[in-house]
Amino acid sequence: MADSGNMLQDPPSLNERAIKAGFKHWSDFLNNAIGLVSFSLALGCLGTHRPATNACLSFLFVMSIRIAGKDIYPAPMCRLQQAAKKHPELKKDVYAQQSKHMSTTRMFNANLPFLFGYVFLMFVMFSHIFYLEVPVMRPILGWYLGID
Repeated sequence: MADSGNMLQDPPSLNERAIKAGFKHWSDFLNNAIGLVSFSLALGCLGTHRPATNACLSFLFVMSIRIAGKDIYPAPMCRLQQAAKKHPELKKDVYAQQSKHMSTTRMFNANLPFLFGYVFLMFVMFSHIFYLEVPVMRPILGWYLGID
């Protein structure tokens, strides 16, 4: 049996099941907490006199939820990333796991409610800029946001 000092310096072993479960939990957090709240706040902002301003405040609130949920990111992946700083040979494992669980296609498919809610909140947040800078969108945005 190795002493505890030596165990702290050994790189962690890859636990595929734990990493997969961790990313599933992370995806659920993004969808259920961030996506749902973002979408709800964006809809709520549309009913106010200043939707873009209220969307900015809502965005700050959503970011506070994201910061509060930072511990939900998969712990095995965090340990692997930390170990890769000390053991450069593990960088390829980190990249392989990120490519496997966080590819663009996988993130899009697994996190559609998160993406839709977040993008909708961003759209409301920047709606007045779109209204002023993109003349083609003025009639639609004016009607949708109640500006005209």
